[in-house]
Amino acid sequence: MMSRTQCRGRGSRGFTLIELMIVCAIIGLLASIAIPEFLNMSLRAKKAERDQMMTAIIRTVTDYSIAKGSLPGPGGTTVDLPWNPPFPSDGTRKNFSLTLGSWGDLGFSPDGPVHYRYRVDSLAADKLVVTAEADLDHNGFPNSRTVTYALREGTWQWESEIETPEQF
Repeated sequence: MMSRTQCRGRGSRGFTLIELMIVCAIIGLLASIAIPEFLNMSLRAKKAERDQMMTAIIRTVTDYSIAKGSLPGPGGTTVDLPWNPPFPSDGTRKNFSLTLGSWGDLGFSPDGPVHYRYRVDSLAADKLVVTAEADLDHNGFPNSRTVTYALREGTWQWESEIETPEQF
């Protein structure tokens, strides 16, 4: 009489516990490499969005000041572009509001919700500061980038920038 293991063919025996553990270990190793890379790519994409938005904002301010001969704000001598979106950014996407300050006069509106919030301040008649801020990792310490522009030959040109990293 043949035993049960002898009756079944060699190809139908299934996986052993050791083989399953090895496969799980390999999958875990691959995930431990892939997940941080995905998070880094996601962070770089959010920062690229921020840089593009800041450039678009200053270009729009330049276009406005060339067309109107003044800044978008009271009296045309200072800007009135407060934080937009108006609440502290926790890194989640929020909608821009054209009803705040002179954002509606400027006519600037992104194509959807944004991760950062933005503000434009006047330092002097010939200096503007564009600031972007977001807490991308939700730790209570926002990342911010501040770019100073100077008015030269009728356009706002980059002068300096400061970026504060998130505190881990």
